[in-house]
This record gives sequence, C-alpha cells and structure tokens, in this order.
Amino acid sequence: MATDAPFIFYRGEDVALVFTQLQSDGVTPQNITGWTIAFRAASTQYGAAVITKTPTLTTPLSGIFTVNLASADTSSLTQDGADTTYYYDIRRVDSGSRFELFTGTLTIKDTPTNG
Repeated sequence: MATDAPFIFYRGEDVALVFTQLQSDGVTPQNITGWTIAFRAASTQYGAAVITKTPTLTTPLSGIFTVNLASADTSSLTQDGADTTYYYDIRRVDSGSRFELFTGTLTIKDTPTNG
C-alpha cells in the first residue's frame, strides 16, 4: 500500500523531496537497487500530469530516493496570490513489478511579490 506524504513549499523554489521506501513491516528499509521510479504531479486528482520526474536513487540499499524539483518546474504554475494544491504519485514502473509507492499533495505557496 502506498504511503501518504504531503509537502509544502514556495513556487519557483529548488526543492529536493526525499523518500525512504520501507518493506511491508513498515520499519525495515527496502533495497531499491536497480528500480525504475516515476514521479507525476497533477493540478486535479486523476488529472493529466503537469510535472513528471525520474527520481534519483540516492542511497538505494537503504531505500532512499530523491525527487529534485527545479525552480523551472513550478515557476510557471498558478500565480494568483493563493496557495495551490497539486496531487502527486510515485510508482515503481519496472515491468512485472509495477506498484504505487507514495501519494500525496504538494501545496505550492505563491510568493508575496509574485517573483
């Protein structure tokens, strides 16, 4: 079952989202060496992706991987002075081993100066 992990950050920031994949016991890190993982974020639940990334396997023996969002990934998103919620999922996409790892929300705060 996927783990829910919400994040909050400002539009246009460089952000590293760090995840640790655990085994089914919920305690032991999963060795993710060789896994192919995909990140997608959409403006609505079940909507088309507005951001897609391939996470970096940071410390695969300990189950740690990172989704690096560059400022360019979010700087062109909604700029209306309000915080905007996006929905994301992270999946293992290896053939024969596809499954949902993490899901959640990205609350992207607009900057006070719209800069």
